[in-house]
Amino acid sequence: MSIISLGPFITATGQTGIVVDGFVDTGFCIEFSGDDYGLSLPLFRQVQPWRPRTATFDDYYLCGEHLQFNVQSDPYHVVDTEFGRFIRLGCMLSSLYRFNEVRRSLFKVLEEFAGCLPVKAERLTRRIVGGSTMVVAGLQQAGFEVIGLTSYGRSINVQIGWVLSGDRADRKSKRCFYATTIHFNPQPDRTLNGGRWQLPAETSLGFVLSQMVVSITGSQPLKALSPAGQQAALKRFKWTKVSLLTVKQLKKAKLNFIVEHPELHQQPKELARAMKNDGLWTSITELHTIIKQIAGLRATEAG
Repeated sequence: MSIISLGPFITATGQTGIVVDGFVDTGFCIEFSGDDYGLSLPLFRQVQPWRPRTATFDDYYLCGEHLQFNVQSDPYHVVDTEFGRFIRLGCMLSSLYRFNEVRRSLFKVLEEFAGCLPVKAERLTRRIVGGSTMVVAGLQQAGFEVIGLTSYGRSINVQIGWVLSGDRADRKSKRCFYATTIHFNPQPDRTLNGGRWQLPAETSLGFVLSQMVVSITGSQPLKALSPAGQQAALKRFKWTKVSLLTVKQLKKAKLNFIVEHPELHQQPKELARAMKNDGLWTSITELHTIIKQIAGLRATEAG
C-alpha cells in the first residue's frame, strides 16, 4: 500500500476557460505527492447543457493519465477527450482511499473542496428535517445523517449521507454526499427487522463513505439508527394488510378469499385483481405474478 499526501490539495492556478467541448478549466488544481513524485493536476468541470451554471460533485474531473496510482473505474466515470482520459473526481478519490494510505482525511478533503469550488448538490439531494438525530451518536458526530426515507411495497429504504459541517445546521441546504442505504422489512408487530446494507458501487465516493458508516456502527445495519430514526422509519412506512400479517396468516387469508369467491375461480385475472384490491398483495405486484402465485396456492391446497 502506497503512502500518498494530499496538499495543500486545492490551489488556484488562475487558468480558466473552455478546454474541450463540454469541459471548462476550473482555475484550480489538485496536488499529490508520494515517496518519489509530486503532481499538480488541473481540475475540470463538465458543463451540463440543462444546468450550465450549477455543478454537482460528479461534474468534476481530472486527467487520469498522469496519476501515479491505479484507479478502478466504470465506463460512466471516464470521458475520452483530445487532452486525454478524464476521470471523475469521486471515482479517483474512491481508489485513492481504498488502495492507499492517505495523509489527509476524506472529510477534510471534501470540506476544502467545497470551500473552493461551487457544489450545489450531490446526486442524491434529499435531506430531511431532524435527519441527524435519526442516526446513533457516533455517526452524528462524524457528520452522517438520514437524508431520505422511502417506503416501497413491503420494505422501507433509509438513505444515509455525509453533510458538510457548514451545512448541518442549515435546514434549507440540500447538499450532501450519499453514503449508503439500509433496506428494512418492517414486521407484523410493527418493528423493523435487522436490515440489509445496500452499498454503492466500489468505484464511487459513496463506497468509501459507506465503509466509514459500517466501521462506526458494526455489521448490523439496525444499529446505525437511533430510537428516533427507527420510529421515523416505522412512521414513514405504508402499513397494509400484507405487512401486518405473518407469512402463515397471509397464506391462510389468501386461501380463505379464494374459497369465499367461487364466482371468480374461472376468471383468474379478475380473481387476482380482487385479491390485490383487498390488500392481499402489495400495490406494486403485477397481476400476472399474482395469477401465478394463486395457481400455486390452489395446487398446494389441492395436494
